[in-house]
Amino acid sequence: MQASRLIDITRCHLVGSFYAGEADLLLLRRFAALGAKVRVPTTLNASSACLDSCSLNPQIDQEQAGLVVRLHEQLGCDPVLTCAPYHLPAPPVLGERIAWAESNAVTYANSVLGARSNKTVQYLDLCAALTGRIPEYGLYLDSARAPALVFDCASIPSPFWDEPMHWELLGLLLGYKCGSDIPLITGIDAEPTQDMLRSLSAAAASSGGMSMFHLAGITPEAPLARVSELQTTCVAALPLSTDDLLNELQPYAGSEGDAVSAICLGAPHYSLSQLSRLAEEVLSSAMRLKIPIYVTTSRYNLAQLQNTLQLGELRAQGIFFLVDACSYYGQVIPKQTAGVMTDFLFLTFQ
Repeated sequence: MQASRLIDITRCHLVGSFYAGEADLLLLRRFAALGAKVRVPTTLNASSACLDSCSLNPQIDQEQAGLVVRLHEQLGCDPVLTCAPYHLPAPPVLGERIAWAESNAVTYANSVLGARSNKTVQYLDLCAALTGRIPEYGLYLDSARAPALVFDCASIPSPFWDEPMHWELLGLLLGYKCGSDIPLITGIDAEPTQDMLRSLSAAAASSGGMSMFHLAGITPEAPLARVSELQTTCVAALPLSTDDLLNELQPYAGSEGDAVSAICLGAPHYSLSQLSRLAEEVLSSAMRLKIPIYVTTSRYNLAQLQNTLQLGELRAQGIFFLVDACSYYGQVIPKQTAGVMTDFLFLTFQ
């Protein structure tokens, strides 16, 4: 990593909380036997199985995943088991140096919160938690946080950005075009919600491995007063149109008449505002579900929904709420016979 020194970090979020074989267990058991303990607050990412009493996973999956989680707990980790740690109380703040590993969370933390983290690989994240230190390289450095490309969205009308899916399309396109480079996005005359910015983060991290973006006038390190300065490190601006973004949808849109056997929501884990919108849509409709809806979220967010007394009503309507994992991982949901709809994607299970 060519780091000249190690630096202190304030918190970690580990991705090793899923069962991946005996080698992982041997390593965790060795640390536990040595009495190792994490030195900074450390949370766990989504697991390979839902460990809740409502789990649909086979018992063997729950047992294996549960063992991995318990070993991390012996090391002092907090088993929040969510891919959206920024939804937990007291998220990171501007300039805070952290060691997170989940891709969408790293992009969101760097871009939207202004915290500092690389996409910390597995085992390095655990070492950082056990020592409270990390090599100072990449996005911990001011010089590495400068944008390399400018994308100009000035020709896209403001109402276009009212649709949450369009932020996902923007993320997809940026990921494909930028790879791991940092873009500066200009010309968006809208006020995105946290969910919209999270969608952008997740899509860009998935399609191109992006760990940070600047959104002029919106993200904390790109206030309007700094945009001209940020542009000095970039190549010429690339204009984007509505057609450019909508073209990104075509591979995922499915076709009219395609069979659908389930709806899966919550990758990344559903936020409180998304859960509230879902409850409003379902409970205000007289229609009854013909296919199941599976929603993955964190235990913390599900507990907040339960406090509103809506959870039981939604379950009675045929909605399955799953925690600790994500619906696309292993056998978290039953094997599907046809396509699956998500907020954005149409997936075909073979």
